[in-house]
Amino acid sequence: MVVQEGVIALVAICAALTCLLLIYWSWSLGGNSEEISDEGNLTRVRIWYGDDDRNFVDIYLPSTKRVNLAVVVHGGGFVGGSATGKSAMSMVDFFLKRRFAAASIEYRVYPSSKWPIPVRDVAAGIKAAFEYLEDRNVKVGKGIYIGSSAGAIAGALLIYYPDSDLNLSKYFNGFIGLSGGYCSSIAAKKDRVIRTCDTTLGEMMPFDKDITPASRVPALLINGVRDKLLDRFAGEGEVNHQAECMKRFLEGHGIPVKVVYLPGGHGDPMSKLGAEDPRVVSAIEEFIGLGHGD
Repeated sequence: MVVQEGVIALVAICAALTCLLLIYWSWSLGGNSEEISDEGNLTRVRIWYGDDDRNFVDIYLPSTKRVNLAVVVHGGGFVGGSATGKSAMSMVDFFLKRRFAAASIEYRVYPSSKWPIPVRDVAAGIKAAFEYLEDRNVKVGKGIYIGSSAGAIAGALLIYYPDSDLNLSKYFNGFIGLSGGYCSSIAAKKDRVIRTCDTTLGEMMPFDKDITPASRVPALLINGVRDKLLDRFAGEGEVNHQAECMKRFLEGHGIPVKVVYLPGGHGDPMSKLGAEDPRVVSAIEEFIGLGHGD
């Protein structure tokens, strides 16, 4: 009986110690975060910024106290996509190979969440990522936003649109948009966009309007010239008209912008980035390496 009581006591002590360790582990990562894994000099951490199962950010960190950070926002027309999907991970991997840290933002989508909830979620996720790093004394030297398709639209709104509640330009030294749509007057398939997002094209893509940008963050736009999803003039010439419209908006306000036109359609900028296409690689490396500080 004494032995049995001793075993029970030992089990209870071990359970208590385990609970204490779990509590400490939770505190050390932040009350709403969990460490996913360690891979050599890289740590992957998932943090939660809301109650929905899509309110999370995956942060990929090298073991240093100063990083350059790429904020990655996936596409999917605000109706789908994933922070851990192929498109998002190709952007994450691109920057990890270049010794950046990366934060991949997940957000709620239609039909469970209507406009502007997806963009507000992206904003909340970005803030949570930077606050997480600040709380752990990780200094961010250079912040680069990179988004594909809907992710590019969200980034343009969060960096350039004059909305004080949502503007996050203070976090970024550069904006990279892949296959983005920026001007409602040029968009194709208007009915589908309005129906799936329960909003107007003018709200989603307002940069053909008379507005003053909220920041002077330099931009790199990479679009396919045959992108019929967002450009009703696609294939007419060697330019993408969404990118041309955004370029005029930015240059008209003295904001540095470079545009790369690829010969393909909507998915080509993402696939060519994943394949390390020399045109995409050289454009991005020049953009993130020159003129934006370390």
